[in-house]
Amino acid sequence: MEPLFRLQEPLMRELTLRPSEEALAFTRSRKEAPATALVKSPDQVQSEARDRVRRKGGDPADHRQVLAESELQLGQYRGQTFRWLLGNDVGYAVTIVVSHEREREKGGIGLQSALMVHKDALVSYARLFPLMVAAIDRRRMLQGSPETMRGLDDTLVGFGQYRGLKRRPCTRHRTTSGHPM
Repeated sequence: MEPLFRLQEPLMRELTLRPSEEALAFTRSRKEAPATALVKSPDQVQSEARDRVRRKGGDPADHRQVLAESELQLGQYRGQTFRWLLGNDVGYAVTIVVSHEREREKGGIGLQSALMVHKDALVSYARLFPLMVAAIDRRRMLQGSPETMRGLDDTLVGFGQYRGLKRRPCTRHRTTSGHPM
């Protein structure tokens, strides 16, 4: 149960990070309705996901299918499945994944709360797909420390007259202070 990924034009090698029209419409409809639902337990989410997989003729013992049909328990797309989220708003999914991974790395409070378990499941699902892994890693690098930012210097430009060249900044016209003249 792979999401229907939307790819950026014209290269078609990267995911579109902006929300789809369907995602925008869902967000608009949610603003009109009050959000009063409580966070479901991980067991309940998994049970409901297995039921959805079964109704669609899938294998409820297949962990990937169950993750795909798991219902998001937070944010503006609450109630949608993980598969729907990755097909309709990769940028939002990447934001949640990167934030959650950083929180886990810091040893954040409530490591076993229901919401943390739900986010763990989303991370597991998102990281099943190489295009998602690339988008997550790119975001982590862009939001990273100076050490990880240096990795961008060796990234090749993929468009325009500088296509194929490294992004390394020009140092020819810098003074000894490091600032441009």
